Amino acid sequence: MLVKGKIFQLLGVVLLLIIISYSLWSNLGRGVETTAKPFLSEIAEYGTDQGQGNLITIQPYMMTFDYANQDSFQNKLDLYLQTCQKKGWLTPKTVVVFPEYIGSWLVIANEKKAVYQAKTMKSAMKTLVLSNLFSFLKEVVKSPAQDKVKYSLFKMKAPVMAQIYQNTFSVLAKKYQVHIVAGSILLPEPKLETGNLILGEGPLYNISLVYQPNGQPYNQLVKKVYPTEEEQPFVAQGPKTELPVFQTSLGTLGVVICADAWYPSTYEVLQKKQVEIITVTSFGSSYLEKWKGYSGYPAPQDVELNDIQKITKREAWLKYTLPNRIKSTKASYGVNSFLHGKLWDISNNGYSFVVANGKLHEAKPDSKAALINLWLK
Repeated sequence: MLVKGKIFQLLGVVLLLIIISYSLWSNLGRGVETTAKPFLSEIAEYGTDQGQGNLITIQPYMMTFDYANQDSFQNKLDLYLQTCQKKGWLTPKTVVVFPEYIGSWLVIANEKKAVYQAKTMKSAMKTLVLSNLFSFLKEVVKSPAQDKVKYSLFKMKAPVMAQIYQNTFSVLAKKYQVHIVAGSILLPEPKLETGNLILGEGPLYNISLVYQPNGQPYNQLVKKVYPTEEEQPFVAQGPKTELPVFQTSLGTLGVVICADAWYPSTYEVLQKKQVEIITVTSFGSSYLEKWKGYSGYPAPQDVELNDIQKITKREAWLKYTLPNRIKSTKASYGVNSFLHGKLWDISNNGYSFVVANGKLHEAKPDSKAALINLWLK
């Protein structure tokens, strides 16, 4: 019995040492200090200020270290707004549009330096899991999603993500006295209560908020209706009938999240709600490759199936999204913002653009970060 007691005592000591060692490793290398760089290679302006307001698409060039913490993220986005301010573009009648997933990569906020330095996303996520193992396993056990790994990563980090996302866009909207379409972020069962994002325990949704010049969000969430095939295993579908619109100083504003811009049903809802401006937030890749067709859902009836594997993704984007489909609405103006950057081995190279009364203005193909300003008439 004495021997057994000593063995259990020894095992207890070993287990304690393992837990202490893991805790030290998990916390080692956090608290990264960063310096934001804008990588701004294009500034374009269309029209002149006639007192009717303007739309600005911000095509940011994001690096992994830009998501290290609240200061890193906010300082990076602030650099672009500082430039807009110096150009005289920012007024209470300004709507600034950020891209899809701008907030989703906050999943790596407050993590180990190795996460930001990883060469591939797979390697970064492996470190993220291992350094948050107990929290991750807790979410895996109760995950409602098909892809439990991706769901659990975002669910585990959701409180931190939501806090940084809210703080950043609220501060920036109030600082510059503008409306901000805050790209998008993945959060579990989110809802708004008195201007605050409240998180639930259910499915993940790809959502967007619109912030007012006073720093408060409109009390409406935009949920992505058509998650792509890649998203569907861990992202839920938003209701088609609940696509909100926003009454702004520029007019009635519609917000569309990436793939939703490819479907006529989106524009039917916006037309019924008499939108005057349509903004699209996107996370596009392989823009010059051959178009592979619709992802996750059947192609609408007006799509020419012969275009699949024949035209480029850019050509398809111009033919089957905002530049062409806006014609089915009363909206005269539209803007589409794409996310660019170096996020491990992920490639993002869509061309941001604005549409004014049927005329298209695109960012240059070789632009990293770009700012495009469209004055309304």
